[in-house]
Amino acid sequence: MNKIRLRTKFQVLMVILLMICLAVVSVASISRTITDTSDNSVTFIRNSNGNYWEANGANIQIAIDNLGDLAPPNNGGYGGPHGTVWLPGNTTLTITSTIIVKDYVTLDMCGCEIKPSGNIDVFLLHKGAQVRNGVVNVSGVGNYNSGVITLYALDGLNFKSHLPVIEDMIMVSSSQRGKAIYLSTSGTATQFTCWVHFNNIQIEQFEYGIFINHAATSGDNYINGNMFTNINIDDTKYCIKVYEAKAEASGNFFENIKCSCTSNTEYILWNNGHGNQFDNIQAFNWDNNSGTRKAYSFTGGYAGDWSGPAHSCYLCFRGGGNDILLPTWNQWYNAYTILDLEHGELKTGRVTEYHP
Repeated sequence: MNKIRLRTKFQVLMVILLMICLAVVSVASISRTITDTSDNSVTFIRNSNGNYWEANGANIQIAIDNLGDLAPPNNGGYGGPHGTVWLPGNTTLTITSTIIVKDYVTLDMCGCEIKPSGNIDVFLLHKGAQVRNGVVNVSGVGNYNSGVITLYALDGLNFKSHLPVIEDMIMVSSSQRGKAIYLSTSGTATQFTCWVHFNNIQIEQFEYGIFINHAATSGDNYINGNMFTNINIDDTKYCIKVYEAKAEASGNFFENIKCSCTSNTEYILWNNGHGNQFDNIQAFNWDNNSGTRKAYSFTGGYAGDWSGPAHSCYLCFRGGGNDILLPTWNQWYNAYTILDLEHGELKTGRVTEYHP
């Protein structure tokens, strides 16, 4: 009898010890690292499908593609999350090809820095795509003339389904190379780039800070209604350019833009589009420039079917105010144009007013 009791006690003791061991293993499993090098989930590229990839430039596109080609059916083309890709913060990743951010995908860089290895567009955004919280540094590419954030408008965009967002970004170049933000049309295909929102962006030493290039000469094409807010542009050759070969690059809105000019800066704003608004443009150190350069130019090369590049334009600025160039002024065609000048020497062509 005593042996049986002893055996029973021993078995009970073994069960208790086993349970304790399992509990210890379970606790260790919760806090254990993914590899023996003390990595954890946030040191990998990951996506909202719950998948993980080693942190390298090539895997960024793989993580985006893993979300699938089509947005969830309930989006109805009006936006909404397709999925998110997170990059590991406090890392630098090198890419060898353009990252295509697909429809309604959010790429959250989480403080990661991306460097291209050659002269390539860094991000090509499709409708509803978002890029945020990161650094892009192209300064190591000696012949760089591509774009960091690029929208070519070749995927059938329209007013209700576009809506990309780019915010909380730093973009760095050197020696005035490349385009930080580039919206473009070309050829004859129907193309739209509308309602893109750029917010809280730092741009340093590019050739173009913001370049809207409506170069398409035929077809039903627009670059309209895009919003640029709270943007710092430093030591850049051309701070803002809005160009249209034909209508329309219009109704674009620029607010709270700070331009720190240097001797490399050739203009703060050049616009031959119509109906664009420029509100609170702050320019510093434009006095470094002289001669024939104009701080604000609303003339030259207009080929559209409206009646002037300042048509329905609103311009409110401080800095460079003695250096603005406007085309021949016709009140009838240039209705609703407002120029809020800091000071002095407004230069226009012939002024014609209409009195009913």
